[in-house]
Amino acid sequence: MEPMPLPILLSLLSVRPQAPEADRVRLAVVLVVDQMPAEMVERFAPMFEGGFARLLSEGTLFTECAHGHALTETGPGHAALLSGRHPGTVGIVENQWFDAGRKEVLYCVGDPAVARIPAGEGASPARFLGDSLGDWLKRADPASKVVTVAGKDRSAVLMGGRKPDGAYWACEAGFATSTYYRSELPPWLSAWNGKGRWKEFAGKVWPGRLGEDLLARLRVGPDDQPGERLFDGAVFPHRLPPLPAATTVLPFTPFADDLVLEVAREAIAGEGLGSDGHPDLLCVGLSAADYVGHMCGPRSREVAEHYDLLDEALGAFLSFVEERAGEGRVLFALSSDHGVLDLPERLSAPARRLVFQGKEDLGVPGAKKAIAAALGEGEWIAFHDYRSIYLDRDLCSAKGIDRGKAAEEVAQAFRALDWVAEAYTRADLLSPKPRDPFVPLYLHSFHPDRSGDVFLRHKENMLVFQGRAGTTHGGPYPCDRAVPLAFLGPGFGTGKRTEGVQALDLAPTLADALGVPLPEGVEGRSRFAPARAAGGR
Repeated sequence: MEPMPLPILLSLLSVRPQAPEADRVRLAVVLVVDQMPAEMVERFAPMFEGGFARLLSEGTLFTECAHGHALTETGPGHAALLSGRHPGTVGIVENQWFDAGRKEVLYCVGDPAVARIPAGEGASPARFLGDSLGDWLKRADPASKVVTVAGKDRSAVLMGGRKPDGAYWACEAGFATSTYYRSELPPWLSAWNGKGRWKEFAGKVWPGRLGEDLLARLRVGPDDQPGERLFDGAVFPHRLPPLPAATTVLPFTPFADDLVLEVAREAIAGEGLGSDGHPDLLCVGLSAADYVGHMCGPRSREVAEHYDLLDEALGAFLSFVEERAGEGRVLFALSSDHGVLDLPERLSAPARRLVFQGKEDLGVPGAKKAIAAALGEGEWIAFHDYRSIYLDRDLCSAKGIDRGKAAEEVAQAFRALDWVAEAYTRADLLSPKPRDPFVPLYLHSFHPDRSGDVFLRHKENMLVFQGRAGTTHGGPYPCDRAVPLAFLGPGFGTGKRTEGVQALDLAPTLADALGVPLPEGVEGRSRFAPARAAGGR
């Protein structure tokens, strides 16, 4: 027999041996809680007894995890988590951005070429540049299935990658998909929609069940505190209105996440996820925490009560998944797309709420006068959202003004505003000597064809917001970037790991645990360490 050629021998030696069928993971489940700051893991620990308790105490918890990009929104966060790449790399620079050529605002998963099923505007990953964990899995094993279920369309779409077997999100008529994925809803979802489950919540009361002593341990503020609001007022109990208004406010209650988990169960059964030797992927986007958090702030009683009910619901869901796929055959991952700023009314000075009602508030007219004095008369700014500024490129060309020079004059004018900590031009982001430690974060949110010409960084704890109540996220500070990262299942031990990691490490870590090769260009790192997984860390 002739000896085997060295290249073939080396390639065979590098292939990871497959686990025996009896030991192989059948299903990976990614749980993304929309707007879950990392500090909640420690602060809410005294009340966790269900799903969060299992994930955070029985699995591997990374205590120092953060997103590596500056514009911390839902679209960019979900794209980073499942692609292992920064949002700028995959083109999801914000939830929406300005197209300078077409002079219109584009939604990150908008797609005029597809329709929603049931009727409505469709959504697809057409504007997502790259691929995700589900695509890697299906390339490694074409018989694997990938399904996403979420409260928001952008969450479902951006977790699914290019070609999932299904992506489903909540709408006013139940749960929807689009013609990008299929021509009609699968029978299991049509049957579920036919029950009209969401209608049953009309008039339902969210009573609140946490006692005062526990709320104090959770470091929660008074039930009625300045700066918060919800659909029916600021205090418990909260009652949903009758139909049809109930459908509008349902996302602002824990009941919306209950429905997401209910549909996720239906997807597992209807698609046969985790039922054979081909590993499947289910991504679940729990969006209600974001809606409640926006209205009431992270230290409100409403947020605490929401997480209490979600913890219970997740406990039942984890048990269901393990019963379906088999004990020891499921990998769970938990993270979030972003955190949130506390209500400015709760923070110490110089925290401020800066309310804008249009595009000419908060000193912008004065900045425009300074720009005109430097560059000449004209509407030099084509679009801005108080974070990204897009120049009028046609005006720059017509007046023979270099865009780089115009961008620097715009940046200088905005630096003079009292709520602006810094303004960065494209040249600043690409400089070999960054202006400050925030520059790499903005660079990770930057795409040359989609990003603006100037980025604005608000001063820390200054909320630039359209609402006179509530709060938001979207900045580069730890409150918005720090999120939990936890794994539970075969190969992952019990305990905490304290090294600094990025949220985009989630996808390569799961791929490594599943034995799925990583494609070129993945910027996250696998944190899977089975050799050290036995016992705590």
